[in-house]
Amino acid sequence: MVDIFDTHKFLFSLNYENGISGIEVFFIDNKGKEKRIKVKNIKIGNSPISCIFIDVNEIKYRVPFLKIRKILDKKGKLIWDNTDNDLSNVKTISGF
Repeated sequence: MVDIFDTHKFLFSLNYENGISGIEVFFIDNKGKEKRIKVKNIKIGNSPISCIFIDVNEIKYRVPFLKIRKILDKKGKLIWDNTDNDLSNVKTISGF
């Protein structure tokens, strides 16, 4: 079986030694709108379902990995692109 490098693993690797500080993340919020935030920190565990981003204003966002669309590095370069997946029928179950 081939191991696919998914969003959870990508963010986990990117966060090594707080390497995530300063990146920008585009994601779909609970209202179906795209949000863009500059990340200060992340709370990420072993769960492949969601993580918590903390932006530069200390606002927390619980985001399912599936709803993360793009990630830009500190210089604005695209480093993760998940825009090919159609999320029109995706629903997040309460509690995740």
